[in-house]
Amino acid sequence: MICSWSRGEKYALLVGINDYQGDISPLRYCVADVEAFGQALVETAGFKSDNVYLMTCQMTGRRQPTHVNVIRQLSLLSERVKPEDTFIFYFSGHGITKSGQSFLLTTNSDTTTKDTLTITAVDLNQAKEILSRIQAQQLLTVIDACRNDPDSGRGEEDNLLTNDFSRGFKIKRDQGQAETPGVSATLYACAVGERAYEWPEKQHGVFSYYLLEGLNGKAANTTGEVVVSDLALYTNKKVSRWVKENKAKKQTPWLEKSGSDSLVLAEDVLSEQIQVEIVETKSTLSLGSNPSGATVYIDQQKVVGKTPIVLSIDTGITRQKRIEVGLKLDGYETLIMKVKLDAGEYIKLENVKLSKINLAQKRKLQINSYPTKAGIYLDHVLVGQTPFQTDIDLNSHRLRLSLTDHKDWYKQIPSVSSHNFRNYPTIRSINYDAHLFKIPDKPQKGNLLVKSNPAGAKISFQSNLAKNLDGIDQSTRTPTTVRNLSTGVYRIIFQSDGYKNSAKTVTVEGGKTAEIEVDLIPVSRKGNLIVSSNPAGANIYLNGIYQSKRTPTTLRGLDIGSHKITLELDDYESFTRTVRIKEKITVEITIDLVPRQGEIVVSSKPVGASIYLDGIYQARRTPTTLRCSAGLHTVTLKRSGYQNFTQSVDVEKDRALVVSAELISLRTKQSNKSSISGPIIVPLSRMIIDDDFQEHPSKMTQGIIGSVILIGTVSLVLWQADVLPLDTLSEIWDQWK
Repeated sequence: MICSWSRGEKYALLVGINDYQGDISPLRYCVADVEAFGQALVETAGFKSDNVYLMTCQMTGRRQPTHVNVIRQLSLLSERVKPEDTFIFYFSGHGITKSGQSFLLTTNSDTTTKDTLTITAVDLNQAKEILSRIQAQQLLTVIDACRNDPDSGRGEEDNLLTNDFSRGFKIKRDQGQAETPGVSATLYACAVGERAYEWPEKQHGVFSYYLLEGLNGKAANTTGEVVVSDLALYTNKKVSRWVKENKAKKQTPWLEKSGSDSLVLAEDVLSEQIQVEIVETKSTLSLGSNPSGATVYIDQQKVVGKTPIVLSIDTGITRQKRIEVGLKLDGYETLIMKVKLDAGEYIKLENVKLSKINLAQKRKLQINSYPTKAGIYLDHVLVGQTPFQTDIDLNSHRLRLSLTDHKDWYKQIPSVSSHNFRNYPTIRSINYDAHLFKIPDKPQKGNLLVKSNPAGAKISFQSNLAKNLDGIDQSTRTPTTVRNLSTGVYRIIFQSDGYKNSAKTVTVEGGKTAEIEVDLIPVSRKGNLIVSSNPAGANIYLNGIYQSKRTPTTLRGLDIGSHKITLELDDYESFTRTVRIKEKITVEITIDLVPRQGEIVVSSKPVGASIYLDGIYQARRTPTTLRCSAGLHTVTLKRSGYQNFTQSVDVEKDRALVVSAELISLRTKQSNKSSISGPIIVPLSRMIIDDDFQEHPSKMTQGIIGSVILIGTVSLVLWQADVLPLDTLSEIWDQWK
């Protein structure tokens, strides 16, 4: 059974909250959601704008959604709504459950404890008790209150719907004086254990976006009605798919309903069932009637031919078009069909049956309006202007009066049976006197939300009308909301130290909050660096990052401050230096790279001999280790009372070469020549002390290739290709001791 709500009034209380006091995390699109829903109720569902009560965080006074104001408005409407009326309560914001008690958070809510919530938030038990008293024939509650955690410190942690919260809206209604049992329904944005997601690209919650899409026609049935069960099914399907594909999560809107009737949200909404993929700008309509020969009207006035007929209709640049197709044939009732066309679509409406009129049974219809000259639409066809008189059949008809700058007036003319028509003469004529209400002028004031990145920019205003600047605080800094601005075009100037001045233009409309945001550009603070090396061709690393350049070169556009420059070149030591870059100045550095070196380990007996490398005194005495460039060098040892010792050596990079000499005393006979070992090249990685030899000399048997014997600070390195017998090693050990 479908319950039409056309007899009574329709009321709605819509609460949307983005911004909360304290540390309650903000939301982004709650206000946009309820504003769009309210517009859809007026434009699609036939609500009077005066009966749609909007409360958002951007409003002041009694329309600001504090806990007291929400309870007050809900209580007032519970007394105003009559048994034949329809009532919708829509809340979009934060909800919370503490210690088993659930609340709707308002702008002034304090979530510190359950006690602070009790005196600053809307207790669900109290809201349920008020809603249960409402005597409306149709009662719908929409709850979108589980987006993110209100206590997350402005974070994005999930706020999942709980069983306690959902039970708070299980409304038990007293039917009171209603003629027929009422129907109640609660539509939740998500299921228990889930959260609701937002859609930044659409500037709406995902749930509210598809809820609006369904209400505006996507969920309409073939008779043009939007029933809450169909709307919930459409929203469930769309939201579940979107969240799965975009968030890899679950969000499942669900409906809880009581009462046997279907709750009708809107009537005469164009069904979205006839649509296919867009392929071109033309759509084809094949139309036939039974009987044939009916005159075909398009959009109430244009005659295009008689049935059967095939029409090619241009859908225009939007590639979509809605038309009204009328069939009129003498002796038959005029038939009006609403058709939605998509480009490339082929629609068959063939063998449409026309109903024959009983010419003897006609009712007189007379219509007057105040003011006059209102357009009269009978079953969606323009038939004249008020005052107007015509004959109609016994069937039900839809009547609408339309006048510029006035609200449309609707009336459903009920059908009459042939029996009643014959027996009750009073129903053979119908008279309507319609009073048309003028649409209030749009507000002349609006608001402007101004933001910058980073925040803290000073803003100033320019306008095409000087009077628009009266009373504006020109010292405000971002972010800020400037309220009660005159409608018009404004140019906003942004100024901030260290950033370039920026300007942006915005249009402020009456009754709306425009938004403007800019990303400030930092003032350029750069410098250059010229890097050279001796020799050239070194690889360059800036702050550890390879620059794909070699010396000499210029590094441009560097941030001012300290930077670490590293140069690397084969066969040369790596060089690192810190360079300070100054604004708009080119710094130049030249690095003399040092060739990679090897080592000469020099020892003598006796010790204390002066060391000369390539004839240059090294200010050092044996035993010691010299570092020098790779290549041929001459080592000379001198000690008073001893013959000079000279040896040519070939030094390799990253290797140690050993020179060990037993100096010959000038008093020693020629027969006692000193025994001098030749230079021995030892890889640096192999120059270690053989502890095993020192602790256990007996283990040093024939076949040992190399050992290091540490005597004080002097290392004797043996690295011979020939096998040394144990007694020879012992003799060497005794001599060095």
